[in-house]
Amino acid sequence: MTRRLVDVAAVSAAALTALFVAGDAEQTGRATGEALFWGLLLAGVGCLVLLWRRRWPVAVALVVAPMLALTETAVGAVLIAVYTVANRRHW
Repeated sequence: MTRRLVDVAAVSAAALTALFVAGDAEQTGRATGEALFWGLLLAGVGCLVLLWRRRWPVAVALVVAPMLALTETAVGAVLIAVYTVANRRHW
């Protein structure tokens, strides 16, 4: 039960981060209209992929990390995925 709560909190934190970054990008004019829509959609996919981060941490990080090259709204999902790899994998 506790793990599921932490997973929901991680996905929620990544989603909120995406919304805040998207709002800032729209307000400053860095992203508008269609670019903002696709950025949020990609960040949403990144947030959902985080649900599998415990079972496949490296694979999730490899899927989510390139999203940052396409949109800055995925930064929360990338940070959580990279943290999970650092926390769960050994050298």
